[in-house]
Amino acid sequence: MSGLEICFTGFAKQDRAQLEELATDSGFIVRKAVTKNLHMLCAGKNAGPNKIAAALSDGAAIFDQSEFIALTKTGELSDENFAKLNTLMRKRDDDLRNTQFNKYQANFSEAFLVSEILKIKQTQCASNHPYVENVENIDFKNTFTCFTGEFESCNSREVIQAVSAYKGAFIDQYVSLRTKYLVVGGLGSIEWSKGEYGSKIERALELKAKGYEVFIISEAQWMSAI
Repeated sequence: MSGLEICFTGFAKQDRAQLEELATDSGFIVRKAVTKNLHMLCAGKNAGPNKIAAALSDGAAIFDQSEFIALTKTGELSDENFAKLNTLMRKRDDDLRNTQFNKYQANFSEAFLVSEILKIKQTQCASNHPYVENVENIDFKNTFTCFTGEFESCNSREVIQAVSAYKGAFIDQYVSLRTKYLVVGGLGSIEWSKGEYGSKIERALELKAKGYEVFIISEAQWMSAI
């Protein structure tokens, strides 16, 4: 359930705070209001009809408190909510992929991206930056990937992002709860030579310390995985 957006409504202040803490600890992204990107609305007995109607109109699944707590403990969903979330996530993925195509790939032909991948894979690249991890079986498909630093294999961040999107990744501009991979450019940055590793690496380390699954990988690892 990591990365799913959830909102709580219709609860007393203390109960809501406890539920939000449980959701955060379980990897959910807690929202204070119903948004168009919401996946789940957990409704208490005092939930207003407008919030429920808004969530339903955007395809979100509706839970009561006991269903949500059971989900965090067992990871299991009712058949109805599983079907609703599955349909919603497929639609959101399709919408996001279309948006990303227009943003990252529309200006490049498939032949160009394939040729760039071949060039990138032939580049010799450093992989000894601090915090970089040895991660096996890297798979960018349908995962959120963020980039930081300067890259040796290609001097265009736009092309790097387009190549990654072409290989199935979703692109994050900043490290968030949904980010799975933070790719560190082989050339680093000027600040890194001073021991300052930037907000993206700091954010990734904060999330890792809290138990979130985000991996800091090198440009060389990215090159091997695309």
